[in-house]
Amino acid sequence: MKNALKIAKFEFVRIFRDWRLALIILSQPIVIGLIVGAMSYHDPQGVKVKLVNISDNQYANEFITELVKSDKLDITQSADYTFDDVKSGEFRAIIVSDIKDNQDDAGRITVYNAPTAGEIQIVVGLEVAKAAAQTSQSIARNRVQSDVTDAVAELKSELPDVVAAKIKTIEIKSESISGVDVETEYATSTTIHRYDYFASSMMILLMFLVVFNVSGTSITSERASGTFERLLVTPYTKSNIIIGKAITHFCIGLLVSIVGTLTMELVFGISLGNITLLSVLTIIAVAMSVCLGLLISAVTKSVVESVQMATYLFFISTLTCGMISPIENGLKIYTTTIKLLPFGYAIDASRRINLAGAGWNHVASDIYLLFGFFVLFLSLAIILLRREAR
Repeated sequence: MKNALKIAKFEFVRIFRDWRLALIILSQPIVIGLIVGAMSYHDPQGVKVKLVNISDNQYANEFITELVKSDKLDITQSADYTFDDVKSGEFRAIIVSDIKDNQDDAGRITVYNAPTAGEIQIVVGLEVAKAAAQTSQSIARNRVQSDVTDAVAELKSELPDVVAAKIKTIEIKSESISGVDVETEYATSTTIHRYDYFASSMMILLMFLVVFNVSGTSITSERASGTFERLLVTPYTKSNIIIGKAITHFCIGLLVSIVGTLTMELVFGISLGNITLLSVLTIIAVAMSVCLGLLISAVTKSVVESVQMATYLFFISTLTCGMISPIENGLKIYTTTIKLLPFGYAIDASRRINLAGAGWNHVASDIYLLFGFFVLFLSLAIILLRREAR
């Protein structure tokens, strides 16, 4: 262990003697955390949509009235539309309302979403659905009233006048018909904001970004500069070299995680769950990522190759963690494959601790798996480290 600590000290000096490199490493969690927070702080608001009303009747106007009440949509009414409206980026969606006022056909509402709008199309769809539900309720009530009135009139015509005069007019009151309210709430007692979903992922991804690049080039950069040759003529074993470097990069990764989390907490007030449990998860995740980075550096032959592999793994981690697209969207082969990778376990556990208030019994399996990956990557890095200089 004494030899490993000497290697760790040497590695600290090697990295931090370049103040520009140290500044880049420590600024990444701050800058990236602020950018992600600024771009995803709340739900979509003021979404620009074009509304085209083909029919002019009571129900069509009622739908428009309900839709205009939405504070999430910025509606521009027009008499016509073309798909150039979304091609130019001026509008995120086009809503074409053709609600009819007859018994046989209620008409339709068509929403043309911009293919580039992403999740905004969900927001537009929900707002249109709420307005359409309110309008449909009015249509149903009035049609039932019309049918009842016609039935009573027909009945009166077939009865003697004395009897018919005693039959009262049936009127369906608006307050007697109510729709079913659907409410969605987070399954947690914690107050959750939109950015919290991204923050819990960024805590881990920011650490991956820094650690993969720094530890991933640790050995190859020394091979390129010739300092690795000096280690080869010392009594240090491969275990001493890997563990020593792992200690240094573990400290760097932990520091990055702390700086990133504090930045997001102080600026955006993110949701944090059990701090002790979150700390355990962070420590295991940092250790696992450090060993994976050292494994990259141990098996690659040049700095360029190491950087490419580190970047490659970072994007794989981003694409398989469920932050960009829910796991349920993927093919079966995708959902099966990501279970063989460590990235999703770390981020999923982080989200459940911070957002759902999960305890040890809820995330223990994820932490055990991450620890298993840590042991695997550390062992492979030691075994596959080549002692030749070049």
